[in-house]
Amino acid sequence: STESSTKKHKMKKDRTHLRKGKWTAEEEEYTTRIIHHFSTGLLTLPEGTTLRSYLAEKLNCDPMRITKKFAGASCLGKRVYHLCERSNATVTDIEMAKAELAGLEHRFRLRIEHGQSGVPLPPKVDFMAGGMRYLPFAGIPPTMQ
Repeated sequence: STESSTKKHKMKKDRTHLRKGKWTAEEEEYTTRIIHHFSTGLLTLPEGTTLRSYLAEKLNCDPMRITKKFAGASCLGKRVYHLCERSNATVTDIEMAKAELAGLEHRFRLRIEHGQSGVPLPPKVDFMAGGMRYLPFAGIPPTMQ
């Protein structure tokens, strides 16, 4: 079973590069919106994907870090993605969610890469009651600004 021992070695090795510790504001904002879009069915995910594993993958951290962050009242439990739970979302809604998350992920990655060194971050996404309005951001196509 050389293949399984190689796989275990790779998993162990990969864990050394996982995020740990304090959450950045950008990471929390990105996570909040992922949870929202997961809950409303606007993500394109395989049936049965758990929110905890999806967040751990997107944030490059151990799933236990997610569990610890969302313990107690904000517990994520074993929330599983089901396509049938998708609301009356249109293709435009799904594309807007993708664009929003791409912008937030970009901000999060910049913060991780540069730390608190004062590197200017792209502007935040702004949400208005009754719909989403995007502030200018280089990663969002002009038609969505």
